[in-house]
Amino acid sequence: MNKYLFIAAVFLCFSLTGCATKIAPQATTALPAAEKSTARTDETITQSGYSAAGVDGSQITDRRTGAYDASNLTMEPVYFDFDSFLLSESSRTSLVNTSQIFLQNRGLKAIVAGHCDDRGSEMYNIALGEKRALSVKNYLATLGVEPDRLEVVSYGEEKPAASGLDETSRALNRRVELM
Repeated sequence: MNKYLFIAAVFLCFSLTGCATKIAPQATTALPAAEKSTARTDETITQSGYSAAGVDGSQITDRRTGAYDASNLTMEPVYFDFDSFLLSESSRTSLVNTSQIFLQNRGLKAIVAGHCDDRGSEMYNIALGEKRALSVKNYLATLGVEPDRLEVVSYGEEKPAASGLDETSRALNRRVELM
């Protein structure tokens, strides 16, 4: 009798847990200032050999008006190589332009959303997307953008920009978007 109760209890546990479903992580709200210092200690991703020192952003402003139009702010996505969170030279150039938008619009805040292609496990892609987003956030901070204006979130492979399984589509999915 006990054997049958045990089997029934195990079967009940398995049937109640069901199959795992993929759920996209939700953006979190900003932490109060007192909690920020202890909440994330690993937000210091560095890239050896790269520095924002000596970057002259004066040539980046709109030559016609001298400033960006706040109603028409578009920030380019930053793309990454396969299985990497290191910024390329073109990505750093794009982020210099993005930093100028932030520096000229002091009230502007953004979500830095990391994305991955479909290769790798769900948890690995969430972690890689976060590393990519932190890489962008930290580089923008070296360019003078206050880190508390940028909130990091990782979507992993949950929100692809392109639906194909070819390398071109996958390259479009390995990105960070500022929203």
